[in-house]
Amino acid sequence: MGRPLTGMNPASAIRQPLLKRFAGRVFDGGWVLSYALFPRSYRLYRAYKLFGNWLFGQQEAVLPKLDWTQVGVVIDGFRHSGNTFLTHNLQPAWRPRVASIVHRSWVLAGAARRGIPAFLLIRDPLEVAWSRRYRVAGGEAATYGVASSVSATLLCWYLYYGSAWHLRSHLVVLPFPMLAHDYPALRARVEARIGPAMAPSPSFEMQNRFEGPRPQEELSAFATWLLRRCQRRFELFIKLAEATGVPEAYCRKA
Repeated sequence: MGRPLTGMNPASAIRQPLLKRFAGRVFDGGWVLSYALFPRSYRLYRAYKLFGNWLFGQQEAVLPKLDWTQVGVVIDGFRHSGNTFLTHNLQPAWRPRVASIVHRSWVLAGAARRGIPAFLLIRDPLEVAWSRRYRVAGGEAATYGVASSVSATLLCWYLYYGSAWHLRSHLVVLPFPMLAHDYPALRARVEARIGPAMAPSPSFEMQNRFEGPRPQEELSAFATWLLRRCQRRFELFIKLAEATGVPEAYCRKA
């Protein structure tokens, strides 16, 4: 009969994965609520982040309230949709004037209220969900050190773009394939709204790309249902992008 490995408590070894999964479900619930309840409120966003820091004993960054007098443009979209890449490719003079990588609709609403140019990045919801799944599993993008589920990501995606849809008349939609495949077209679309602002050629230094293994996984029945809802919402934004001059090839390309 074998013995437990030296220094390992078997009961503790069992508890750790259970605690990790429970922490993940707690995070999922709080994350979804933060997008569902008053998503355009900065105060609720800040309260959610501070509560999460206290609950998990972490110090995740809490974005300060924006000084809108210093903001010249908003560039935002859900996580894993090209936010970092696009912002990094702004001319240095523009970077202090951009509000970006917030992933919250309160920044879009703030721009709309003030007439500030705002660009909305959007990517296929399943690609977003898998990207977050793989990067979180590897610890690269794990908020509070816990993994979030595919269902939670899809639900937050759905809620974020649902809020953004009500602001659509104020937003310029930038589909992810345009960022990935045609920088000149992307640059032209951005600069048509705000004038010369982007680097002449793209830098890929700050893109967040997952390079590790991507094991095949099955979506749960709930996640599959959510995905269908997300894809219908995604189609609405794609049609909006096409109606405002984005070539179909950059809306449909994977």
